[in-house]
Amino acid sequence: DAKPNELREWVDQIRAKTSAVVMLASLLEEDKVSLIAGISRDLLAAKKFDASAWVKDAATLIGGSGGGRPDMAQAGGKDHTKAPEALNRAKKWAEEKLG
Repeated sequence: DAKPNELREWVDQIRAKTSAVVMLASLLEEDKVSLIAGISRDLLAAKKFDASAWVKDAATLIGGSGGGRPDMAQAGGKDHTKAPEALNRAKKWAEEKLG
């Protein structure tokens, strides 16, 4: 039940401490879901990843859309039942990009 601002803070804390790609999901009121994606600076500099493209891809499963910057992006959707599937898809996407 974390709000998007809280998710962004958590993603920022993780990105500051390690080399990582992070996507978090939270259920919001009225059965909506929010996704927040972040990329650590080293991976961004290596141009291996784009948070905006990543979150947009996952958002298609939750019936939503998203966007943002290459280092931090967010999405929202209406189908909270698909959140686990969206996170699994995001994991596979990250594994393919990062090898």
